[in-house]
Amino acid sequence: LASKTSKYHAYVAFNCSLAVTSMSFILLRYDDDYLHCPYSTMAFVLCASFGFAYGGTFIINSLVSDVVDYDEFLTGGRRREASYMMALGFLPKFMNIPGECVPFLLMAYFKYARPVPAAYRPACMNKNSPDAWCSNYFLNETLDSERRCSESISCQELFDTGVRFVCNSALGDVGDVDGKSTKLGECGLKQNSGVQWVLILFFTVVPCFFIMCGIIGLYFYPKNARSESMHEKLVQATSRLRRGEVVEDPWRPGSFVHPAEPPTENAGALSYFTPSELKAVVDAGPLAGGLAKVSPLLKRALLWSSLFVAFVPAGGIVVGLGLEDLSDDLGASVSPLGLMGVGLGICGLWFHGVRATAAMDLKRNGLQYKEVVAKFNEMCPFTGATRLPTGDQQPALVKLGSGQ
Repeated sequence: LASKTSKYHAYVAFNCSLAVTSMSFILLRYDDDYLHCPYSTMAFVLCASFGFAYGGTFIINSLVSDVVDYDEFLTGGRRREASYMMALGFLPKFMNIPGECVPFLLMAYFKYARPVPAAYRPACMNKNSPDAWCSNYFLNETLDSERRCSESISCQELFDTGVRFVCNSALGDVGDVDGKSTKLGECGLKQNSGVQWVLILFFTVVPCFFIMCGIIGLYFYPKNARSESMHEKLVQATSRLRRGEVVEDPWRPGSFVHPAEPPTENAGALSYFTPSELKAVVDAGPLAGGLAKVSPLLKRALLWSSLFVAFVPAGGIVVGLGLEDLSDDLGASVSPLGLMGVGLGICGLWFHGVRATAAMDLKRNGLQYKEVVAKFNEMCPFTGATRLPTGDQQPALVKLGSGQ
């Protein structure tokens, strides 16, 4: 498909097929037809379809390679593969904690029941009304003082949470039932409706929702970047840019990219700040001696640092609230989510703390106004803003994203 259309269209098709196959699992229900097993058969088919669709994940690496080439063009010849590939691998890991904790937390909240111990799974298909027989078997556990469901909870308590005891007809040894050789079945339990819906939603609706969000994001992928021929034009434009020419962006007509200027003395420290933050410094105008006003950079960094500081005690409180539940039979604790909040606060504090340190260094080193203008112009190919005139004079105000 990628060779006949493009990598972009193949990746969109991959996401669409993944969304459809993920949502298809909502059709599965409890399978009590031991002769034909329709839902079990459907599950095998859906798993095979999902695996077939999931085979297209490798396409994103190729798309990211195109993005790296485009980034090289916008930066005037600098390649930053490591940053992009690191982000591609880091973001899924960042979502592992909520993705794994929230479903189990909700299952425990809705009283998930562990499987019955193997020693208490008698054959049941050779009984009259197998489901009713199994239900009576477990609910009468107090007659012989046996804990047939769990060491920590009685079968009656499980029954009161909505759990039902059934005969799993597809399990057990083979024996004679009504003169036929068939599975004898095993007594077991059926989760309550709340747990069933948690499993259904987190295996179908939730994955489909986030995949659809990704498809919406792909809609904004530049239209001129969706074909292989336009990628070849990008490579040609990059070659011209390296020769010192001012080149029109082939993926965004009307925007022109200038060759990279030699880095200024404080170019590294200025890289910690966004175009809007640099724009605030430019709008403040030059100070005496051509210096720049650094206070907008420092204030923004300190403001974000104080915001992330609040995450640390808030997350610590959540960890403390869930400590007792960590020893719960099902581990229904919010502590992992609180720990994620603490980690988020520490990472944010570290990131914006470094930005604040960079701002203080710029102030101490005497940041020149023209350096800020040069750094802002360097980012214009990314933001679409109009390049500012160089020099110590204050330029006319421009709106980010509205220029050429």
